Amino acid sequence: MSAPRRVGQTGPPQQDEEPAIPLEPAVARARSAFIRSNLDKIIAMKAQGKSKEDIEAEVPRFSVDYPSLFKMVMKTDGYNEGSLKTMLAMLEKMGSGEFTQHQASVIVGQRLHDVYIKPKVPDMERKDETQ
Repeated sequence: MSAPRRVGQTGPPQQDEEPAIPLEPAVARARSAFIRSNLDKIIAMKAQGKSKEDIEAEVPRFSVDYPSLFKMVMKTDGYNEGSLKTMLAMLEKMGSGEFTQHQASVIVGQRLHDVYIKPKVPDMERKDETQ
Protein backbone atom coordinates (compact mmCIF):
# COMPACT_ATOMS: atom_id res chain seq x y z
CA MET A 1 0.00 0.00 0.00
CA SER A 2 1.39 3.38 -0.89
CA ALA A 3 1.51 6.32 1.43
CA PRO A 4 -0.98 9.14 0.93
CA ARG A 5 0.22 12.21 -0.93
CA ARG A 6 1.26 15.11 1.22
CA VAL A 7 0.54 18.73 0.35
CA GLY A 8 3.33 20.00 -1.85
CA GLN A 9 4.64 16.51 -2.63
CA THR A 10 5.79 16.08 -6.20
CA GLY A 11 6.40 12.88 -8.10
CA PRO A 12 4.80 9.50 -7.56
CA PRO A 13 3.52 8.52 -4.13
CA GLN A 14 6.16 6.78 -2.05
CA GLN A 15 5.81 3.20 -0.83
CA ASP A 16 5.56 2.65 2.89
CA GLU A 17 8.93 1.56 4.19
CA GLU A 18 9.25 -1.90 5.68
CA PRO A 19 10.25 -1.79 9.34
CA ALA A 20 13.93 -2.57 9.85
CA ILE A 21 14.74 -6.07 11.02
CA PRO A 22 16.53 -5.63 14.34
CA LEU A 23 20.19 -6.53 14.21
CA GLU A 24 21.29 -8.65 17.15
CA PRO A 25 24.48 -7.43 18.90
CA ALA A 26 26.38 -10.65 18.14
CA VAL A 27 25.47 -10.36 14.45
CA ALA A 28 26.53 -6.70 14.37
CA ARG A 29 29.89 -7.56 16.00
CA ALA A 30 30.55 -10.43 13.59
CA ARG A 31 29.53 -8.34 10.59
CA SER A 32 31.74 -5.45 11.62
CA ALA A 33 34.76 -7.73 12.19
CA PHE A 34 34.20 -9.47 8.84
CA ILE A 35 33.93 -6.17 6.95
CA ARG A 36 36.98 -4.60 8.63
CA SER A 37 39.10 -7.70 8.09
CA ASN A 38 38.22 -7.89 4.41
CA LEU A 39 38.67 -4.16 3.86
CA ASP A 40 42.15 -4.39 5.38
CA LYS A 41 42.98 -7.29 3.02
CA ILE A 42 41.67 -5.41 0.00
CA ILE A 43 43.56 -2.22 0.84
CA ALA A 44 46.79 -4.19 1.34
CA MET A 45 46.35 -6.06 -1.96
CA LYS A 46 45.59 -2.82 -3.82
CA ALA A 47 48.80 -1.34 -2.37
CA GLN A 48 50.67 -4.37 -3.74
CA GLY A 49 49.26 -3.63 -7.20
CA LYS A 50 47.05 -6.72 -7.44
CA SER A 51 44.31 -6.72 -10.06
CA LYS A 52 40.60 -6.50 -9.26
CA GLU A 53 40.19 -10.12 -10.35
CA ASP A 54 43.00 -11.31 -8.05
CA ILE A 55 41.56 -9.36 -5.13
CA GLU A 56 38.06 -10.65 -5.78
CA ALA A 57 39.43 -14.22 -5.82
CA GLU A 58 41.01 -13.61 -2.39
CA VAL A 59 37.81 -12.24 -0.82
CA PRO A 60 35.00 -14.01 -2.72
CA ARG A 61 32.45 -14.05 0.10
CA PHE A 62 32.96 -10.33 0.79
CA SER A 63 32.61 -9.39 -2.89
CA VAL A 64 29.36 -11.40 -3.12
CA ASP A 65 27.85 -10.44 0.26
CA TYR A 66 28.87 -6.76 0.06
CA PRO A 67 29.12 -5.93 -3.67
CA SER A 68 28.58 -2.18 -3.16
CA LEU A 69 31.33 -1.96 -0.55
CA PHE A 70 33.66 -4.03 -2.72
CA LYS A 71 32.99 -1.82 -5.75
CA MET A 72 33.43 1.34 -3.68
CA VAL A 73 36.77 0.28 -2.19
CA MET A 74 38.04 -0.85 -5.60
CA LYS A 75 37.44 2.56 -7.19
CA THR A 76 40.61 4.05 -8.60
CA ASP A 77 39.60 7.57 -7.57
CA GLY A 78 39.03 6.56 -3.94
CA TYR A 79 36.04 6.83 -1.65
CA ASN A 80 34.96 8.72 1.46
CA GLU A 81 36.87 6.80 4.09
CA GLY A 82 35.41 8.96 6.88
CA SER A 83 31.84 7.95 6.06
CA LEU A 84 32.79 4.29 5.89
CA LYS A 85 34.57 4.53 9.25
CA THR A 86 31.49 6.17 10.77
CA MET A 87 29.24 3.38 9.48
CA LEU A 88 31.56 0.67 10.80
CA ALA A 89 31.87 2.44 14.16
CA MET A 90 28.07 2.54 14.43
CA LEU A 91 27.86 -1.16 13.56
CA GLU A 92 30.36 -1.86 16.35
CA LYS A 93 28.38 0.27 18.81
CA MET A 94 25.26 -1.70 17.89
CA GLY A 95 27.27 -4.85 18.52
CA SER A 96 28.27 -3.65 21.98
CA GLY A 97 24.68 -2.68 22.77
CA GLU A 98 25.69 0.97 23.14
CA PHE A 99 23.36 2.09 20.31
CA THR A 100 20.17 0.72 18.82
CA GLN A 101 19.92 0.29 15.08
CA HIS A 102 17.74 3.41 14.93
CA GLN A 103 20.23 5.53 16.90
CA ALA A 104 23.10 4.40 14.67
CA SER A 105 21.04 5.10 11.56
CA VAL A 106 20.28 8.66 12.71
CA ILE A 107 23.98 9.33 13.36
CA VAL A 108 25.04 7.96 9.97
CA GLY A 109 22.27 9.94 8.25
CA GLN A 110 23.39 13.14 9.98
CA ARG A 111 27.01 12.51 8.98
CA LEU A 112 26.04 11.93 5.35
CA HIS A 113 23.88 15.07 5.41
CA ASP A 114 26.76 17.12 6.83
CA VAL A 115 29.21 15.80 4.23
CA TYR A 116 27.07 15.77 1.08
CA ILE A 117 24.02 18.02 1.52
CA LYS A 118 25.00 20.83 3.85
CA PRO A 119 27.90 22.12 1.72
CA LYS A 120 25.53 22.43 -1.26
CA VAL A 121 22.75 24.35 0.52
CA PRO A 122 24.40 27.79 0.42
CA ASP A 123 24.97 27.35 -3.33
CA MET A 124 21.33 26.40 -3.88
CA GLU A 125 20.12 29.39 -1.83
CA ARG A 126 22.32 31.78 -3.85
CA LYS A 127 20.93 30.37 -7.12
CA ASP A 128 17.36 30.95 -5.89
CA GLU A 129 18.17 34.58 -5.01
CA THR A 130 19.60 35.36 -8.46
CA GLN A 131 16.60 34.02 -10.37
